[in-house]
Amino acid sequence: MSFEFSLEVLLDHKRKLQDEARRVYVEAQAKVDQAVGELNGFYKQVDDTRLENQTLEKSGGALASRLVMNDAFVEGQKIRIEHQRLKIRDLKSAAELLQEQLVEAAKEVKALEKLKEKQKEEYKKKQRIREMKENDEIVTLRHGRDAWAAGNK
Repeated sequence: MSFEFSLEVLLDHKRKLQDEARRVYVEAQAKVDQAVGELNGFYKQVDDTRLENQTLEKSGGALASRLVMNDAFVEGQKIRIEHQRLKIRDLKSAAELLQEQLVEAAKEVKALEKLKEKQKEEYKKKQRIREMKENDEIVTLRHGRDAWAAGNK
């Protein structure tokens, strides 16, 4: 007879929930990372445009329209940057909630696994006690038989 955990079905279910929570969290974190990457791209475009403006200003000439266009682009990027920062904040908040759910799911699985281990140890202990009693019984019967056989000689 082997050990059977009475809550094994529940443990399996909780493990599946934990795996699903992990998958959803990883997806949410990937969205955060992607949004941060886009934000960094916006900053790089602004930096590149400002460098271009510096070069245009040094060269002088009839490049005023290009400078005005670049300044308008930078202003537009500032708006995009602000929107992206808000988006990142929202994505991070959602990811944090999902991470909390993942942590909670992991706690539930761990608690059930601890219970399973505890019950398994208890089962093993009872098995050892039962085996010791059986061995004692065998020894007692054997000793009694040997004593009876010795007395009948």
